[in-house]
Amino acid sequence: MNPQQSNEDKVTFVLLFSRNQPSCDIPYLMAHQEERVCPMLLSATFYFMRDLVDYRAISFQNSIYIMGGRYASTGRLSCGVFKYDAEVDFWRTCDSMKAPRVNFSVSIFDSKIYALGGEGLKGAIIQTVEAYDPVADRWKEIGTLPKPRRNHGSCTINGKIWSCGGVSSSLEAQSTNELVIVDPRPNEWKRSLTTYTLPEPRQQHCITFVNNNIFLFGGCEKNGEYAQNIHSIYRINNPSSESEPAWEDLGHQLLHPRTDCGYFQLGDSLYIVGGYNSETGQPTKMMERIDLTDETQIKIDELFEIDKNLGSVDCCVVQTSKFNEHLLPLASYLDHWIIW
Repeated sequence: MNPQQSNEDKVTFVLLFSRNQPSCDIPYLMAHQEERVCPMLLSATFYFMRDLVDYRAISFQNSIYIMGGRYASTGRLSCGVFKYDAEVDFWRTCDSMKAPRVNFSVSIFDSKIYALGGEGLKGAIIQTVEAYDPVADRWKEIGTLPKPRRNHGSCTINGKIWSCGGVSSSLEAQSTNELVIVDPRPNEWKRSLTTYTLPEPRQQHCITFVNNNIFLFGGCEKNGEYAQNIHSIYRINNPSSESEPAWEDLGHQLLHPRTDCGYFQLGDSLYIVGGYNSETGQPTKMMERIDLTDETQIKIDELFEIDKNLGSVDCCVVQTSKFNEHLLPLASYLDHWIIW
């Protein structure tokens, strides 16, 4: 691709990685001018993923990284890492994580990818944290969480990593409301680590930092066999890592159950995809949007139904040429599609 190619010649793709079911066919959506999502669901084939579940997928610097997971046919855990470079439409194998893990969280900090906690060999919940340097292609263990944690959320906010919720014990399966804030820079991990709380216990939820606002949404609260969906949305405006977080209930609620859902941002909108109802096990197919145009009057609306089971999903946004035949086999029809 010509490096001087304008953005008008590129297309924004949102790949939807369904972690709960093995498949080499990865569905994706397209965005029009980085603002609106086309309701047509397409599919790309990545053969190496045909037996992989419970991995994590994250987009970074216009590439997608697939990390860890479990092979459905054997139950064996993976510490493998794969990178998709959208600019040149090419997959390659990266340096493996130090330890195999599933049900962990991922975050970007200082141009590195962090893998926090998760579930390791023999079902043990782990508390180690690893960082991947894409330039050096190396993983390094850099610290530990105060407690083992799986099914938690994490996000980088104002120079620190926030990690929250999840489960610490595989026996009790009880959600926690603990929030950990840490500076992951060398020699800062231990002395910077502080612990706060969320508004309520939750797991398999989302936390993200958008337009100088932290948003906490989705997930469920579990205690043994008991499970309850969480519809409320909380926010922190202009957060400070130096004081205790003050969560604000927006008064708006998600319109559908969203345990283990995915999300992505386009412009001033936060799109919420997939997930499932923790009380019935049924997948959620309707996409929702949180409109952030006016911070004082945040709106939530339904968009369209995705005709695919995305019970657990990671959303990865990349840009590439509209002549990328792997992601866009119908390139010649691009300009004729009706955009939602």
